[in-house]
Amino acid sequence: MTRSHWKIVSDSSIQGVNGNELVSLVLRGIEGIEQIKKVCIALGKAGAKVNKSCGFHLHLGANDLTIDNFKTLVKSHINLENAFDAIMPESRRGNTNTFCRIMSSVANVNRKVEASNTVRELTQAYNSRYFKLNLQSYLKYGTV
Repeated sequence: MTRSHWKIVSDSSIQGVNGNELVSLVLRGIEGIEQIKKVCIALGKAGAKVNKSCGFHLHLGANDLTIDNFKTLVKSHINLENAFDAIMPESRRGNTNTFCRIMSSVANVNRKVEASNTVRELTQAYNSRYFKLNLQSYLKYGTV
């Protein structure tokens, strides 16, 4: 079940005192980007701190995507992995962090993406939630 609010949860992958993770509600479009901006401003005002173990966990609504949309999303993400990594700390680049692996590390990824006829088949190529683009959340929450 999805929530209508952001939440803060403990996360054992976060190092330091009070290692917590901020998890978004399901975000869509420009309104979702505006929500992210507001939350980041509020966190700054509250004195929140980050370190190299921190990431950004958000849920983007994907219930209305077709299999072709998903294929495009995965291929685009793979093509942009280096750009995403360039803005991340070294601790989150490539496959250096087991909680956010690169999608291109899956063997025969392009063949698997093209061969998928349903979103469920495509998510089976990425049968772990620990990729930088988590397709597993689609099956449970309708999000990526």
